[in-house]
Amino acid sequence: MRTIISIAAALAYCCALAACSRTAALPPSGAQIQNFGGADSQDAGRFQSVYSFKGIPDGETPNPDLIASKGVLYGTTAAGGSSNLGMLFKMTPSGSVQVIYNFVGGVASNSPNDGVIEAHGTFYGTTPTAVFAVTGSGKERILHQFAGGADGDSAQGPVARIKGELFGVTDLGGSLNRCTVGCGTVFKVSPAGSDSVLYKFQGHHDGLDPTGSVIAVKGALYGTTSYGGAHNAGTVFKLTASGNEEILYSFKGDDDGSHPGGTLFFQGGTLYGAAPYNGTHALGTIFAVTLGGKFTILHEFAGGADGSHPNGGLMAVKGVLYGTTALGGHAGNGTVFSLTKSGHERILHTFNGAAEGETPLGGLVEINGSLYGMTFGGGRSNKGTIFKVRL
Repeated sequence: MRTIISIAAALAYCCALAACSRTAALPPSGAQIQNFGGADSQDAGRFQSVYSFKGIPDGETPNPDLIASKGVLYGTTAAGGSSNLGMLFKMTPSGSVQVIYNFVGGVASNSPNDGVIEAHGTFYGTTPTAVFAVTGSGKERILHQFAGGADGDSAQGPVARIKGELFGVTDLGGSLNRCTVGCGTVFKVSPAGSDSVLYKFQGHHDGLDPTGSVIAVKGALYGTTSYGGAHNAGTVFKLTASGNEEILYSFKGDDDGSHPGGTLFFQGGTLYGAAPYNGTHALGTIFAVTLGGKFTILHEFAGGADGSHPNGGLMAVKGVLYGTTALGGHAGNGTVFSLTKSGHERILHTFNGAAEGETPLGGLVEINGSLYGMTFGGGRSNKGTIFKVRL
């Protein structure tokens, strides 16, 4: 059975994660874990809940990923705003939020996915059925509306920008050979709105259900699929500009993890990512894959204080990786962690729920020595939060 992991279904998804998890209060043998957050932390000043969403008019159900541009944070919410269809916002590091654009409805302009990218003062992103551009003054333009079928359907995640053109993935559409609603696509959209499908997943060894988005490295695109591959547990793939695909790694669904989520992160010749399922404790892994296809497990989550089910992208500060887990921690509401490339993990914060927020699903960004991210739930109105963790 295919499972589509979307922000709109995040609550159900997190419940499913909790239901399928095996209890594992102790870390795996040999793991190195230090706790730096949560109710019993000796460094409580490290964490701050910066903003709580209220719903209407300022948004709710924040999408996983923020971006930072010139010291200001930008993101989207899947709901809330003046029309309750989501909005694009900016926030200063001190917590002052301004709505840039309220999505207004119709087939294309509603419920934006994940985050945005910014180029020359314009923000680009996707809704499930379209690719959009919004200027800093709040004027929206639909660059492409997906037609379904061979054109693709159900766009996922943010987009990547290469030489002015936008690249992304759809979870559905494309090839109907093995998938009744299509196995997903990788697409390209020009600033003028012309669209082309670079690749249609066939739903077998080449993968199906692409997740997160794609990133550009040395003229090629890299991404993940949630299913397909040699063991139907997901893949890491490479796609050339001419549309030739190569599978760098097929997950086995064993101690290596399964069903990778979020967008890959590249640094120093290596791709880093998260798989929210499986691993020794069935609670997810952090992995590394070289561009030549050499795969390494950096960390296997054990639940309890260690956290469980990482589902967002990773980032790095001074060579150390940072990310979040959707669940686990002292109260079961998720964590913020750091991980060296040799596998040494530290828990920087565990979420206690309520006003502090709960269920971080995305990645982090760094401004002036602090990491910023968002939680799907919690906050003073239980509509999600923006938080920061001081390094």
